[in-house]
Amino acid sequence: TAIDVNDTYGSLVMDLNRDVGAAYQYRETFDLVTNSGTGEHIFDQGAVFRNAHQLTEVGGLMIHVMPFVNYVNHGFYSFHPNLYHALASANRYQILGLGIATRDGRGIISIPNQEAPRLSNFLSRGPEVEIELLLTEPKVPRRRLPHGWVESLAARMPGASRKQRFGLHVHRLLVHARKILVFAILKKSDAADFVVPIQLRYADDIQGDAL
Repeated sequence: TAIDVNDTYGSLVMDLNRDVGAAYQYRETFDLVTNSGTGEHIFDQGAVFRNAHQLTEVGGLMIHVMPFVNYVNHGFYSFHPNLYHALASANRYQILGLGIATRDGRGIISIPNQEAPRLSNFLSRGPEVEIELLLTEPKVPRRRLPHGWVESLAARMPGASRKQRFGLHVHRLLVHARKILVFAILKKSDAADFVVPIQLRYADDIQGDAL
């Protein structure tokens, strides 16, 4: 079943800027909901994630594959790994996989839930990393010769910062492809209503239960 603004491929014609339950009385749920290059074209991002939440049955999976680096003017937005981490935290989703990758399957993946089914074959080429690396601001090497080589070597050292290591992964992917996607595989754990996340870097700043 697909939801789109036209029925060219037999899609259900709905505006994903709107709550599909309230606006269209559509209350079907699924064990798998995919957002593979759809959400960036929708203006109301809150509605996109709220609809995905409502369309997924308890115990079901949501897979988001969205633009991350160099998708200039492809859609309204580009996305970042920390968004899905915050989304999962607010809604008690289990993160089964979070990472960045090129379209041909090169990338890195974090699988923080060690009890989850292994997804090592999700990427054709790429290592597993700790989730904290994906939540840093990458320090990308600025030049290849000779300074970039020095930075790349430093990023491989045991004492390298997460920013350096993440930057090296981004740099390596950009060598193979000019565009990088971010992906998240999330499992819905309960039937609670959708909760709007706050970026977790500011979570300690919240004053008062109402906020």
